[in-house]
Amino acid sequence: MCFFLSALLQISAQMGTVGALGQAGLRWVTGVRGTASLDGGIQARKGQDLRVHLNTPEEVVELFHFSSQLYLITGDGVRSLNHLPSPSEAQSCTSKEAAHTWGWQLCTEVRWPAPDQPSLLSVPVFAAVTLKKQDQGLQQYLLEAAYTLHPQKDCWLPQEASAHIFMGTPGSEVPRDVGVDITYSWPQGKFRLKLLHPKKRIELDGKIETVQRARMGHLELILDERDVYYIKGRSNLWPAVGSEAQRFEAQLEVKLVTSGSPVVLTGNLSRQAGSRLAFSVSLSNLLGDEAHVSALLEKKVKDGLQVVSLGAELFVPGLVGLRALGQLQRLGHLWTSYLRIKYGLRGMPVCWWGASWGVAGLVPFPGAVAPRA
Repeated sequence: MCFFLSALLQISAQMGTVGALGQAGLRWVTGVRGTASLDGGIQARKGQDLRVHLNTPEEVVELFHFSSQLYLITGDGVRSLNHLPSPSEAQSCTSKEAAHTWGWQLCTEVRWPAPDQPSLLSVPVFAAVTLKKQDQGLQQYLLEAAYTLHPQKDCWLPQEASAHIFMGTPGSEVPRDVGVDITYSWPQGKFRLKLLHPKKRIELDGKIETVQRARMGHLELILDERDVYYIKGRSNLWPAVGSEAQRFEAQLEVKLVTSGSPVVLTGNLSRQAGSRLAFSVSLSNLLGDEAHVSALLEKKVKDGLQVVSLGAELFVPGLVGLRALGQLQRLGHLWTSYLRIKYGLRGMPVCWWGASWGVAGLVPFPGAVAPRA
C-alpha cells in the first residue's frame, strides 16, 4: 500500500507604476503547501493473523507550510522585504523524551511582522509544521497480532492456545519494541509467557510431566536473559507390594536469589499398614547447616509381648537440637514404658532427661538425672 498527498496554493498580487524611467511598486506573494506520504502494508489471514507495517524512509516530512512575502519592485529589480526590523517569531518542538520514544520530533514555527508595520503586512509572514526524524536507523513501524485456539470437548479450558502481540521498530538505533507471547498446551503440560519491553525482558516457563510413578513440575523465571529464578518439584509414590511398605518421596527446590545455592526441601514417608510409620523432612542451604526432623513409630507383637517404639529427632542450626526415644510394652495386664530425651538450646550444653513407669505409677528410670546444664 502506498499513499502520497501533495497540495499547493499560491496567490500573487502586485501594484505600482510604470514610467519612462522604469517601474516601481510592491508585489505580495502568499502560498500554502502540504506534503504527506504513507508507504506500508496490511496483511490479514483467516481472522487470526494480522500484520501492519509502515515505512518511514524520509528524514523530514513537511506537513504544512504557509508563507506570505512582500517584494519591492524598483528599476534595479525585485528585492524581498523580509529584512524588515524586529520580526516576531515563535518556535516549538515536542520534548526530547517523546522524540526518543517515537523516533520523530514534531516542530512548529511562526513568524509575523512587527506591530508598527503597514496593515498590508499584518498577516503572518511564515508558518510551518514539520516532522524531523531523530532515529536514523528508524525505517519501519511494525504491528503484529496472532492467535491460535484448539478447544476440547466438555471443558472450558482449551487443549492448546497461543497468542502473539508485537509493536516495534525493527533495526532502529533506539530499543522501543513491546511484545507479549503466550503459549499453552494441556496434553504436554506446558505453559510459557514472554514479555518484551525496552527496559526489561521477562520469560516464564512452566512444565508438568509424569513418568511412570513420578510427577515433576518446573517453573522458571528469566529476567533480561541473565538472571534465572526457578521452583522445581518432584514426587514419587511406590505402592505396597507384599510385605513391603508403601513409600512416598517429595522434593522441592527453590532459587529466588541471583547468587548462592538453591534451597532444597526433601521429605520421605514410609508406611506399612498396622506395623510401621516413618517420615523425615530436611531443609538445605537456608540456615547454613542442614535442618531436619524425623520420626519413627513401630509396632511389634512377639510371644504375647506387644511393643510400640517411638523415635524422633529435630535439629535446627543455631536454635535447637532434640532426640527422643520411647517405648511402650504390654505383657498381659502389665504395662511398662520409658522415655529418654536429649536436647540442647541455642548453644547450651547438651542435657539428658529420662523416666520410666509401669502400671502402678511413675517410678524413676535407672540412671535418670534431672535436667542440668
